[in-house]
Amino acid sequence: MELQLDSNTENNKATEQTGGELVNPNDLGVYCNRFKTSNQQLKETGKIIEDTVKKYTAEEVLAVENAVKALNEKIEKIIEHPKMTEYKTKTENLQKDMFKSLEYVMKIFEKFRKKTIERKDITSEEKMKTIKLAFDKIQEQLFSKEEIEIFKQQFQNIITVIPRKTSYKNRRALEN
Repeated sequence: MELQLDSNTENNKATEQTGGELVNPNDLGVYCNRFKTSNQQLKETGKIIEDTVKKYTAEEVLAVENAVKALNEKIEKIIEHPKMTEYKTKTENLQKDMFKSLEYVMKIFEKFRKKTIERKDITSEEKMKTIKLAFDKIQEQLFSKEEIEIFKQQFQNIITVIPRKTSYKNRRALEN
């Protein structure tokens, strides 16, 4: 679209030529002003709605806030109970134990994976199958079938895998 001077009009107005039609650019100002006015009225109307809702729900909001405060206080009292402190400590210790165990299993699996990749007596396809089989067996020993299914469902929509720097090296090792 280009602006042209229309010498045929009495005020030599700037016009815009679009598909053979002459359009007055002053119309642009009219529509901009309509937008501005509508936008301002929209803000004012939204504020009226917001204020009205606040005004007529103030008691309910206060009741909810008080209920949440009471709930939090009750939860805090429950958590502070000596038996709950004991459970919290037990939970933390169990989480640490799980982490250490998983870390050990991952180290063992990584050693197995590297040794499998280094093998010269089997094909790349057999190496990948062996690694996958070992991974699946470990996964079955660590988690229930339901946990594995949940894990798979969570990651089924992942499309892109960002390769690590070592992945190229590992791929080359598999090919040899």
